[in-house]
Amino acid sequence: MASIEHDLTGRRARCAYYGQPPARRGSYGGGNECNYGQSTAPKCTCEQPSAKDLPFFEFCGEGSQDATHCKHCGYYEVAHHAINPLTGRPNNLKCKGYEPRGGAQFDRFYCGCHGWD
Repeated sequence: MASIEHDLTGRRARCAYYGQPPARRGSYGGGNECNYGQSTAPKCTCEQPSAKDLPFFEFCGEGSQDATHCKHCGYYEVAHHAINPLTGRPNNLKCKGYEPRGGAQFDRFYCGCHGWD
């Protein structure tokens, strides 16, 4: 399957743990190992220019899989129309109706603030 190239010009990426405290030393294989110089910060504030070579980089803008989550319930569109294999009936999602949330302002990556297993 061919990879889609997204224009990353002007986009920024935040660590998946942005705004959360880093892991304590010893948890998750070491913890508090931000690769971008923020190992002593009380909360992860790691933000970098979006780039495919960032660890575990995920494009989250318009056209990404992330943009197709429903803004009301968080499930993908397919879940709103899928048939439950156990009951043979459509899924009973407590949702106002599928509405994609669209592209996110920031992409995601991992800075290492919870260690590297």
